[in-house]
This record gives sequence, C-alpha cells and structure tokens, in this order.
Amino acid sequence: MSGPLKVRPPFTANVLQKVEAVPWPCVPADLLPIFVALGVRSESSVMFWNKVYEGALGWSSELGKFGAHAVLCDPHRLIVYGGKAIGAGQRR
Repeated sequence: MSGPLKVRPPFTANVLQKVEAVPWPCVPADLLPIFVALGVRSESSVMFWNKVYEGALGWSSELGKFGAHAVLCDPHRLIVYGGKAIGAGQRR
C-alpha cells in the first residue's frame, strides 16, 4: 500500500466518522475487528458501533498493549484515535 491511510471526514464537522456493525446488508459484526485495526492505523478518529452483540468489544482494552489509543464508551461503542505514536519498539 502506498500513501497514508485516511478516513474520509463526515458531512458534519463536529461528528466522528462511524462504522456500524448491523445485520445484512451492512457491515457484518464479524468484520468489525478488521475495521478497528484499520482505524488504529488511520490518520483520524473513528467510532465503531456494534449494534448486534453487547460486550463484543470487550477485547478492545488489549489495543493499549500495542500502543493504540482507544476508548470503550459503553458495551456497544468504541472510539479509536488514529494517527498517534505507536508504543516503544514498534514501527509505523
């Protein structure tokens, strides 16, 4: 991949871009962890919203071990702040 990974800004400037996991035909809940990883590597902030399973984002606390900046707001929503420095000893 060449160039930086950027998230397209939302239409409203004061709102975070979000990825919602909902049943077909939208983003499946099984693919949400992949989108979270992409959000960590991107150059902006993204909210991930799992409307399907409560508590399915419980693993997100492990992201801090890799130097990612993420906040679990409630059992359904996770905000990832991309573009931050990754932990010591790791490269971008």
